[in-house]
Amino acid sequence: MSEVSSDFINVDMIKKCILDLISGKAAGIHGLVAEHIRLARPILHDHLVCLFLMMYKHGIVPDDFGTGIVISLIKNVDGNRFTTDNYRSITLSPVISKLLQIVLLSHFKD
Repeated sequence: MSEVSSDFINVDMIKKCILDLISGKAAGIHGLVAEHIRLARPILHDHLVCLFLMMYKHGIVPDDFGTGIVISLIKNVDGNRFTTDNYRSITLSPVISKLLQIVLLSHFKD
């Protein structure tokens, strides 16, 4: 059985995927936003490569990557505020888990 290659997760890939994070979004449960990652020192790229490689190689993702804050937003301000049909929910996910998602999707999109 051959080992799955994980050399696609490298600093260049992380840098490219960080640029794909959407700016101006609300912070997740840890209070971090895309701008924190984008403006961080370059050493963070090396740490993210190590973290993502370990998760990929071992097939384990920390539980916190799946946590989020669910917020209900009203669809129509003039509509009935007492019916659930007038609300939609969004989930504020951790920015690091969004970055991992972008990394994996960019590699496995085909």
